[in-house]
Amino acid sequence: MKKFLLGSLLVCSLNLVACSNNNDERAAASENTESKTEATATDYELEEEGSDVMEMSFEDGRLEAAYVNIDIEKTQVVHDNFSDEDGLVVWYSTENISEDNVVPSEVFDMFVVKQQDGSTEYDLTSDVDTFDSSEALYPMYDETGEPIEDTDKYNSAIDDQKQFNQEFEEPAYNDLLPDKTVQTAVGIPLNNTDYPVTISIGEDFPTNTNEEYEISL
Repeated sequence: MKKFLLGSLLVCSLNLVACSNNNDERAAASENTESKTEATATDYELEEEGSDVMEMSFEDGRLEAAYVNIDIEKTQVVHDNFSDEDGLVVWYSTENISEDNVVPSEVFDMFVVKQQDGSTEYDLTSDVDTFDSSEALYPMYDETGEPIEDTDKYNSAIDDQKQFNQEFEEPAYNDLLPDKTVQTAVGIPLNNTDYPVTISIGEDFPTNTNEEYEISL
């Protein structure tokens, strides 16, 4: 009986050691696989980023990169009666020249927007797209900040705002397919309406050419 117990214990011990070794080997193999995957992804990201940055330029309101082109097409100074603030609506076209989808608003995020008031320069970048362009262009509120009393005009404004949102705002936050171009719009609150607004590529995105684009108000 003792021999049988000792034999059984010996077999169990060997099985435990074998299982432990197998687990260690699987863990090590998993770590190696994960390390290789991360390294490959990192190398690919750095390679893509480097190639895009080297070919990027901004001049005369046109951004050219290895994967996308952006043109600032028109601007309009408007006033939002509801919030009682002035803003700048910028219409821009995005051309996807890559093989992957791109989101126009994410490309526009590379821009730095500034404005002076005669003594101080203000950075408006963090306020980009916080201005209600549709309400300013097609107001539902009068100059006192109250809803328009004319029912027909009020309902017409609602329809116009909806169309503007569908045509120019929603596409900015969705995927633009390869070899496609779309025109979108973004609203920027202004510090004043007397001094121009400037747009350039941020310092985090080195370019071959980075010419400040001035928009007169």
